[in-house]
Amino acid sequence: MNRIPPQHLMGRVNIRLLTNNQFDYYLKCFETLRPLFRQLRGTSDDLKNPTPGFYVNIASDSRNIPSLRLVYYTIDPFRTKAIINDFLGKNGKAFEVFPEYVEGDVLSTPRVDDELWFKNSLSDNTKIFLDLIDSLSKEVVEMIICRFIVMYLIPSAFGKIEAHPRIFWDPLFEKYSPHFRELEGDSLVEDYWLDSLRFNPGQKSFPFHFPINMIIGPGEDFLKLGIYELFIKKYNPNTSL
Repeated sequence: MNRIPPQHLMGRVNIRLLTNNQFDYYLKCFETLRPLFRQLRGTSDDLKNPTPGFYVNIASDSRNIPSLRLVYYTIDPFRTKAIINDFLGKNGKAFEVFPEYVEGDVLSTPRVDDELWFKNSLSDNTKIFLDLIDSLSKEVVEMIICRFIVMYLIPSAFGKIEAHPRIFWDPLFEKYSPHFRELEGDSLVEDYWLDSLRFNPGQKSFPFHFPINMIIGPGEDFLKLGIYELFIKKYNPNTSL
């Protein structure tokens, strides 16, 4: 299966759906862009895929207006940007686009990355949860995530239950996510879970909360309540936040 290689470039583009409803800027934009996400991920056996990894989250500008941020990791920036630009060009009247190519446009300056685990984990989680959405619908996945937050995330953070989150998610992933099954086939599931709950000091977070943000929006309320901090310390006891 495709993994982000040590030598890659990163690009970022912010996309906003043109609408009068701020709530739609991100959520409906996410739905509209799902065909683009499928194009970027390609197929698992496509060794020529220029975009071995990407993730999606919510962003806002100086006016605090939300938009969708697509971050991609590419081994061929010209082809990756061509895929993105072609899709947006065909749907140009629907979007406002803010491209940010943050590490240049050529592969002559490859990046050897010491946070490759984090990027692969973000990308794996994005692909797994997009699989769930394709299989179950976004509304059902939203409901499952809310159930996870109420029944597992909060009780676990406060020591009310002692169970690894994979007990909740593994049956769903195995049934509905081809990407997760590929991780299993390549004996990468243990690494996936270790990295998903591993603290990243630069981001002050862990990768597994990104797909939650991707689907239901950012978790500021959980951050304010200290729930993520408690959850991080549970799985990273030596972490200094």
